[in-house]
Amino acid sequence: MIEIIINIFLAVFSAYIVFEFYNTFFDISPNRFKVKLVLIIYVVWQVISMPSVNEFHHLIRLVLSILFVVVISACFVGPVIGKIIFSIIYTALWMLIELFTSSVYLNFGFSMEAYNILGSFLCQLTLFILVKLLSLFFVHNHIKQIPLKYNAALMVIPLGCMFVSYYTFILSSKSENETDLWMAIVICLVNLAVMSFMFIMYVKLGDRYELKRKNDMYSLNMEMYAQNLMEKEASMNEFRKFKHDLNHKLMYLMDLTKNNENDEAVKYIEELIDMKPLYGMVIADTNNSFLDTLINAKYVSAVNQGISFNVKLNIPYDLPFNSADLCIILGNALDNAIEANVNDKVEAPYINLSITYDMGNLIIVIENSFNGVIHRDKDGNIISSKTNKVNHGFGLKSIRDLVLKYSGDMDIEINENTYKLNIILYDNLIK
Repeated sequence: MIEIIINIFLAVFSAYIVFEFYNTFFDISPNRFKVKLVLIIYVVWQVISMPSVNEFHHLIRLVLSILFVVVISACFVGPVIGKIIFSIIYTALWMLIELFTSSVYLNFGFSMEAYNILGSFLCQLTLFILVKLLSLFFVHNHIKQIPLKYNAALMVIPLGCMFVSYYTFILSSKSENETDLWMAIVICLVNLAVMSFMFIMYVKLGDRYELKRKNDMYSLNMEMYAQNLMEKEASMNEFRKFKHDLNHKLMYLMDLTKNNENDEAVKYIEELIDMKPLYGMVIADTNNSFLDTLINAKYVSAVNQGISFNVKLNIPYDLPFNSADLCIILGNALDNAIEANVNDKVEAPYINLSITYDMGNLIIVIENSFNGVIHRDKDGNIISSKTNKVNHGFGLKSIRDLVLKYSGDMDIEINENTYKLNIILYDNLIK
């Protein structure tokens, strides 16, 4: 009975250690039920796999251990390949510590029969201390998505460490030479040092790749700013041209009224009223000069490409959000909407933009037509249909990052040939 209680305690302790290990590098899943269920499954596996309960072949035990550590990763949010890498790293650390403890046992003349419970506890205690040190060192460092080729290369390191340490231990345990056991201990310590270095290398590599991604995003955003300036200049030139033409039209209208050609004057006035540029250039007029300029520029760009653009704005002239952030969000979203209509050759292209500010919340809804075909990357994320593959997904990624900056929410609704982007931003000073 006491042995059963001890085994359950060790199983729960093991689940806690691996949970804390993942929690150092990943965010916990919001699905609490899934988290509890996965932890229970892992504890059951730990109890069943204990040597005093079942005897598994060492290779089968190793493979199953890695698989169940991967199962624990379901409790967390993050790139799948990253979680698999860290599952292998954790198993390698666990195995190296067990081999080190076993080597010390044998070196000091203790029997392996007495190792089971006490040895398992010492291994878990050592692993627990190591995980806590990692959590202090990395301070909940979020693992970024890095290229698959780097993940594959890094995966070889822990597997190599496990292989070398395991077979060194097997050979030394069968040897009568005491030096061989000390050699096994030294090799385990060296491999532990290699694994520690790998942690630093993996996180640094992730940070470097994330920095590169942000630089690419910055370059794209600067291109967007330049494009906005060009669209604004084009809009102003068109407005000046319209104003110039309007002066001549008014002079002609004045001549008609002087000559009492009233019917012709009325007909000409009706033609002027029907001219879209007369009111279309200022579709956004909220006194918020930044948003008005951006929306009007995108409106002109859309209309010139045959897209119906409808706008509903209910915002004050002064918003508690960074103007550059709003430019990136609206600019990327509207560019994607225009692109979906133009590149996909939609029959009846349209864009509906709605922006409302209420009690510290900025609600942005952009609905547009598209051809019904959704492009996704290898991770299932929605991307654009740009021919430039390097820039795929950066627009939505930029929007998501800024939405998170304001503790907001972003949701995409897709219904046949309708694409709808819902965004809500919270004023952090109010929330």
